[in-house]
Amino acid sequence: MQAHTAKVKKYGDLCTARGLVLTPFICGSLGGYTDDTVCFLKQLGTALSCTTSLTREQAISDVYRRVSFAVQKAQAMAILNLGELAGVLSYDESRRGSRRSDF
Repeated sequence: MQAHTAKVKKYGDLCTARGLVLTPFICGSLGGYTDDTVCFLKQLGTALSCTTSLTREQAISDVYRRVSFAVQKAQAMAILNLGELAGVLSYDESRRGSRRSDF
């Protein structure tokens, strides 16, 4: 992925100079992950299993589920915000923040 290469190029030397390890967290909007991201998520799940009653497999699955939910939520918000900006959706304050379609 281009985003991975760009982040490593931009921040890699800065992190190395400070004694840090850069692990870019890249996930595509359709669920694609770079190899580094998969490794990080597995490490995170493994660490979670050490501090909870979850098995390693359950913890890794939980981490993937949470990341997936966060990406889906961000996409939904982006779509709703784009719709408001384009005038497709309007915000009705009398309905306590609910959104309604104009069509």
